[in-house]
Amino acid sequence: MFVGLGGTGCRVGVELERRLRDELCGPDGMDLIKNLRWQNYQPYELPSCLQFAYVDLNEDELGRTRRRVVPSEKDFAAAGRTAHLIHDVVPRFDSYPEVARSLRATLGDYVKEWLPPHEGEPQLAPLMRGAGQLPTVARAALFERMRQGVQPVVRGLDDAIGAIANSASELAALGGRLRRACDVFVAFSVAGGTGTGLFYDYLHLIGDAFARSGFQARIYPLVVMPSAFTEGKGGGRRARLNAGAALLDLFRLVDDQNAPHAGTHVDEMGIAGELGVRYPVRGDTRLRTGTVQTAFLFTLPPGVEREDLHRSIASLVVSLAGTQPRLPGDGTEDRGDSSFADDFINRAVEREVQAASGIGNRGVSTSYVSSMTVPVEELADLVASRLLARAVTQLESVPSESNIEHIRRLFTTTNLEELYTREPLPTPEPRPANGVTEIQKALGNRLRAMEDNLASLERRLARTVPEMADQMDVRRGMLEALGEVDPLRLRRVVMGRGGDVHEVERIGFAGLIDQRRAQPVRPYENMTEAPPHPRPMRDRLLRKVQWSDPAVRASINDQDEWYRWRSRVLWHKAWSDQVARWETQRQRLIREVREFAEVFVEHAATDADRFPQRAAELYETRVGVYHLLPPAGADAFYDAVLRRLVDIFVARQILRPTDGEAAVVRVLLGPEGWQDACTVARRAGKPAEALSWVRDRLKLEVKKYFKDQDEAAALGEGPLLPPLADLLARAAAGEADDPHVRQFQLKLADLVPGGFTPDGTGDLKVLVSYPAAAKDPELERYLKERVYLPGVADFRNIDADSVTVVQVRTSMSVTQVRELREVLHSWADALRDEQPQDNLKWRQRLGYDFGYLATTERHRVRILHRLLALLWNGQVDVAEGEPESPSRIRITVEGGSMTLPLTGYARASSWASMLRAYEQWVIGGDEEFRALLSERIMNSTPNGLAATPIRPDPLYTLVTGMAADQLGLLEIMMPKLPSGARSRAEQLTAFWAHTLPAALDLPFERVSDAVAYNLRELTTMVEG
Repeated sequence: MFVGLGGTGCRVGVELERRLRDELCGPDGMDLIKNLRWQNYQPYELPSCLQFAYVDLNEDELGRTRRRVVPSEKDFAAAGRTAHLIHDVVPRFDSYPEVARSLRATLGDYVKEWLPPHEGEPQLAPLMRGAGQLPTVARAALFERMRQGVQPVVRGLDDAIGAIANSASELAALGGRLRRACDVFVAFSVAGGTGTGLFYDYLHLIGDAFARSGFQARIYPLVVMPSAFTEGKGGGRRARLNAGAALLDLFRLVDDQNAPHAGTHVDEMGIAGELGVRYPVRGDTRLRTGTVQTAFLFTLPPGVEREDLHRSIASLVVSLAGTQPRLPGDGTEDRGDSSFADDFINRAVEREVQAASGIGNRGVSTSYVSSMTVPVEELADLVASRLLARAVTQLESVPSESNIEHIRRLFTTTNLEELYTREPLPTPEPRPANGVTEIQKALGNRLRAMEDNLASLERRLARTVPEMADQMDVRRGMLEALGEVDPLRLRRVVMGRGGDVHEVERIGFAGLIDQRRAQPVRPYENMTEAPPHPRPMRDRLLRKVQWSDPAVRASINDQDEWYRWRSRVLWHKAWSDQVARWETQRQRLIREVREFAEVFVEHAATDADRFPQRAAELYETRVGVYHLLPPAGADAFYDAVLRRLVDIFVARQILRPTDGEAAVVRVLLGPEGWQDACTVARRAGKPAEALSWVRDRLKLEVKKYFKDQDEAAALGEGPLLPPLADLLARAAAGEADDPHVRQFQLKLADLVPGGFTPDGTGDLKVLVSYPAAAKDPELERYLKERVYLPGVADFRNIDADSVTVVQVRTSMSVTQVRELREVLHSWADALRDEQPQDNLKWRQRLGYDFGYLATTERHRVRILHRLLALLWNGQVDVAEGEPESPSRIRITVEGGSMTLPLTGYARASSWASMLRAYEQWVIGGDEEFRALLSERIMNSTPNGLAATPIRPDPLYTLVTGMAADQLGLLEIMMPKLPSGARSRAEQLTAFWAHTLPAALDLPFERVSDAVAYNLRELTTMVEG
């Protein structure tokens, strides 16, 4: 299961989902359907044993996540079966002050420890756009949604867990089995507001949700550090302050999960740690011990882009989740509920051991991931973009075409067919007559019938034309026309085109509609509104005029032409009278057709420059994410793809060998492609969405042919992009003639650059995953020879088409990782000297009463125990000030010394600040000297402890003997202090009343045959 918190978590999840869909579903989304027909998968649907949940205050980010994980909107339903967007963290209130006021009024007991008072609170709104890089704001929004219980914010988690619980048959079909433990990867950054504010709660809520379902969750936080963000784009001082407070909370939780005391609390869910969170209705929620044993920190290595870091995190998850557990011997033994991730990450570690400096335990892990993949998505996008651009250029040129029939059909589909024909009312023909008198009488009757019809037509048009104008449906007409023509031809159909063409084609549909309101052209120049007179005719002596005579037929024709013209005059007048009804629709059609076509024309105009730029970016050297690209270059690869598509479609008898991009695009989009693009644009209200849809559709279609082997073999060719598994096997077998294999060998040598190792000084683990159906010693031997591996590697075959090297440093303390130490130092500096824009109270989750920096009371007791031993030995001197309250002390151990600045508080002694000063010194730099000295300090014992103890130094006696006086002084001071200053006095009181006595009573460790049990007993024995 993957859970993405905040914008960073969502983006990592998108990369992971897309990667898994490429591997499992194939380019057309059909692979699982073909291989597991009985499961009734939809295209691009992932197996239900893989579940994703996304949480963000920013509704736009969640919307982008939904759109990016699948190729198109029609695949949303398939994605929705495994991806759960948790919108319910957005409260009903629009601003943070409203949320905070509501929480104080309704959940006071739940939030009083961490929700700051209203003085100086940020006026952040609207919350649906995010937490404004303030973690406390995000947590407040979460608790506001939980006022009636946690259900709204965990519903998606429960649905995901339920799907996993019912996935036994799918797992079996995929070669696995359902276990009672589940690996959960939770990705977030500690630089922003939402992820930083929500991670602590969601770690507890995820663990609790699994426990209630009878599963053991093994949660692996994937933490993106502030170095991944630049100043002004999520990075800088605010990001470092967020990270400092967040990582302290995170690793206190990890220490609680790993410490020897863990497991002393038992509830209905089992053995749990000491730390927990109290939620409305749900009550105290604690994680089972061992649920969160470590957290992975991802810093940004030099030369790595943030998007590539997201991809490398996704590669880590694929490598860990896509690998079978470590099996002894031949691999046939079942390790029960242990997953490979659990085995690889948690095997042979010492996270429960206290750090050498005494500050925390060793729960920190860092990781770098190097992966080689074929960038199918990027190549498909590059090819699809050029394919579309060149197709548009071809479609834009005016070919030898006739659009008259398309214009006529457009009148029909817009409900204006009668306006196109403008048919007169039918006139009954008289019986043929002979003789001038009878013929003229018949022609007169005919003309009177025409005049009557014209009057009837005028009345009819007055009634029907307004209805026709109202029912004019240009959107339907445009949509149906796109089923027959492309957008560029539709523009010519609607708006006309130049050249020596028929007038109807020249002015187009829109021009013809407008022309229908003008006076129609007279059939001949001297025609008037008065009916025409019959042509001259006369009877002869032996022959009367016949109805079929030319003069009679000419008179009839004159009447017909006049009648048609007069009918059209009435049509045009009636249409002109309704211009207010239809002109808006006409202009709308012109605008929509022009805008729809223009986005494609603009794309074609810019792609010529964009293609080489994007190709250069794709081919540039990267660190961490390596692309195995076509060796001949992007231009040659495009030409090869185009040739392959034409050859395939020619073989299918769809295209001719001479056809180009325009014909290929028509086939790839299908008969309804342009219509679908138009529908998408209308739904979004943005013509540019049509361009995105068409590019995505073309990208999807061309991807199908990149790795196709069947149709390629029928043409006597190999796949356009050979699978990495084939390249690896051929390279290991010594084949080097193929340029793809040669390039693979070169890229493999660069996969792990020298010095590319995770931050920190902990033990290094290396996992190499390679594409193969089964474990292959020969392939592993080849990889050992070709890839620089900084340690002993664990090799695993996976189904994914990638070669990945995962490096993990683990079992480290918070002071062993450079960037972690730096952000803690920034946090400590801000606590000493807060700037107005720091808003420190709103950068925490668990409490704004800041005391010690990085230690818990248990750690402080142990550290003070060792410092008291040094005081006993006389290894602590007063460098400045009076012994009762020095301003600086010097601690000397074998190999060097350290100086700590101490600070008093009014008349209270400065000795109580010794632990804070030690914390600051430990995180103040990354020199090996500091690590050496702090380790020596934490191994100090009174001299002679296992033989004849020496008497304590007077300074030891002074410090340990002043507790009663200091407590009395603080008791007097406390009532006089302002409320905001009492926390410091309370910290000093805790030092003298609790920490010091506990340090004196702490048993000596790692000393055999000690003459006393603890310092208090030793003092009594020596001083009598």
